[in-house]
Amino acid sequence: MNNIKNYKADYYNPETFEKSEIETKIPADLVNQVKQTLDNIEGYMITPTMINPEDNSVVFCVMNISDRTLKYKVTISPNNQIIEMSNNKQSSVSWLAKSYLDLLTKLNNDEISLEEFEIKYIEILEQSKAMHKEETIDAIIKSEKEHYINAEVYPPEFVLRKAEQYYNETFGGNNEQQ
Repeated sequence: MNNIKNYKADYYNPETFEKSEIETKIPADLVNQVKQTLDNIEGYMITPTMINPEDNSVVFCVMNISDRTLKYKVTISPNNQIIEMSNNKQSSVSWLAKSYLDLLTKLNNDEISLEEFEIKYIEILEQSKAMHKEETIDAIIKSEKEHYINAEVYPPEFVLRKAEQYYNETFGGNNEQQ
């Protein structure tokens, strides 16, 4: 690991509009792998990677594609820790990013073999998909409860089936192949 290249990116000063290149102490391969992992999560768009000039951390903004809102930021700190900034509980996306970074760190430190890495990666990917499904269904149920208070018209079983149907139609349900 002698030839580890640090991540570099252009920074535009918002006051002067001057461009400068900032080099972090974060390995470029790590930034690229985390970005690829985040890019593979359905239903979200990851903004171009940014560098925070105050501490040279790398920041990914995670946006919900359907409503085009910023859901949270995933930051890789200069000591290679993943930090998720959100007003909500930890999301499936941030859990996946953190779990992936932890797993990648173990591989880079020779704590696990490549074969173990591949098996564990598939496990955390499947778990994050299940978490994402639960988050989506919970959000639909919450929305239904807020809009339709009369339980006789929309019983909980109906709302759950409707939420699961929406998830399966939108994200492919349990038949996802990636």
